[in-house]
Amino acid sequence: DRKEMLKLEASIATSQTKRNNLEVAKFGNLLRSKGFVWLATRFEVCGEWDQVGRIADIDNGGSWFAALPEEAWPEDEEHRNKVKSLFEGEFDDRRQEIVFIGQKLNPVAISASLDTCLLSDEEFEAFKKHHRDPEKLKELFEDPLMDWDGQEEGEEEEEINGEGKDCPVDEPSEHEDERPTKRRCTR
Repeated sequence: DRKEMLKLEASIATSQTKRNNLEVAKFGNLLRSKGFVWLATRFEVCGEWDQVGRIADIDNGGSWFAALPEEAWPEDEEHRNKVKSLFEGEFDDRRQEIVFIGQKLNPVAISASLDTCLLSDEEFEAFKKHHRDPEKLKELFEDPLMDWDGQEEGEEEEEINGEGKDCPVDEPSEHEDERPTKRRCTR
């Protein structure tokens, strides 16, 4: 039995190594990624994307600023102007914004892979029609993620304005030019 278990473990390790090698060949050696994502089923809440090595997480990043009253925004004028600069189009500051850090990355392959997560034109039209109805959105689109700290759409964070998470104004990135932004929510 012990010998069979060791064979099985070796087989699994070999399979994982092959899969890892294929991923590195396709995408490059991705070391870290982080950012914000807009999910079709979570209109009011920003998703916080965090990945290091083989560990990845998408969690509650707080409310989008568009979902908050202006009184809950940062008080200093410079920060408020930064928030306002993020607003664009019908859905204001909601967007996809992820930074990738690694070696010999293939941005075309990474972007193409992530683009498969975006809503189709038809799905986006349905989203626009029902975006204020969380129950209808959950009927239309699968949401495989767990609840984020029990926060449902439309609920406010307990702490706002520097104490809690307000998505997505961070300190300016040194890689500002490397931050592609997509203005369509994901499935």
